[in-house]
Amino acid sequence: MYRDSRLGLCIDLLGPDGNVFALLGLGDDIAKQTDQTEEWKQAVEAVKLMGGNYMTMVNMFKEFFPVITLVGYEEVARVHKPV
Repeated sequence: MYRDSRLGLCIDLLGPDGNVFALLGLGDDIAKQTDQTEEWKQAVEAVKLMGGNYMTMVNMFKEFFPVITLVGYEEVARVHKPV
């Protein structure tokens, strides 16, 4: 995660922070800092129960933490679009 002068806090989905395990870890950290640990855990479990794929997780992260810009989102969404 990094800070951009125009975009604020950013995660580059095309870099190492963009893999699902990094997103889960960052989500855990941010949820702890914002007192949303329980809500975050419930959201992650819901994604798992739905048989969520990478884009489901990315979209959930984007919805849960709207102040963080997901750089490369459009490209990742295009690559991971449903068939």
